[in-house]
Amino acid sequence: GIKAEIMEFMADGAMHTVTEIMKNVASLAGASNQKATSLVRQLVYDDKMLVRVEVKGRAMFHKA
Repeated sequence: GIKAEIMEFMADGAMHTVTEIMKNVASLAGASNQKATSLVRQLVYDDKMLVRVEVKGRAMFHKA
């Protein structure tokens, strides 16, 4: 599914913004930023697979 694809992209261990995730995950091509943010938030809060950190006021995510 889309979440699995997001996790594949995040496997590099680097920190990424939602915009970067959207640009690199094929299933999110053409999706709204709102939908992408919602999926990433689910991975952070429900699945505990990603961690959210703020860097200079920007929300960044990395693998848990």
